[in-house]
Amino acid sequence: GPVSDSKSPRAFSPYRRPKPLQPMRQLIGFLCLAAQAALRTTLPSIGDGLEVRPAGDRGLGLFATRPFDCGETVGIYTGTIASRDDFAEALQQGRSSGDYAIALGTRDDFFFDAEDPDGRCAVAYINHNLRRRNCLFGEVMFTKWLPCVPYVVTSKPIAAGEELLLDYGTSYWDNRGLATPDPRRLLIDYW
Repeated sequence: GPVSDSKSPRAFSPYRRPKPLQPMRQLIGFLCLAAQAALRTTLPSIGDGLEVRPAGDRGLGLFATRPFDCGETVGIYTGTIASRDDFAEALQQGRSSGDYAIALGTRDDFFFDAEDPDGRCAVAYINHNLRRRNCLFGEVMFTKWLPCVPYVVTSKPIAAGEELLLDYGTSYWDNRGLATPDPRRLLIDYW
């Protein structure tokens, strides 16, 4: 990887450190366990209720291999936790595409970036569809000093074999040059 310049303000960016040396990742690992306890659930995993497979022109998607009830927790969104500045630098330097990042906090103070060469968390494979969405994001907040833990929950019953779908929100598409009046956006949202 690149050589860190200790004088650079971003020298300690989480994108420049191996996973074991990312304290926020370690903290989130602990918070994920606490979130499972708070949600009173054990999470399904790839091969145990969930499957990643081709989803047509949307690339890969996440599919149910068993029925899910409405309100069932699908998974916790994990990845590199970065400040706004670290995330912006990662985008600029090509360390992240931003395609698998979600903003956290009331002012988008932190980002969970699930783009990972070692494999993304299962819920990062959930595709967008406004019309057919069957899942929602939720957040477990422990204190105002710790990042919240984002998770995905079903918003309606899901049958085995059905693709899990979310609404990514308008800012996701606006940042990609696909604002609402764009006809391509209608295709993305409704088909």
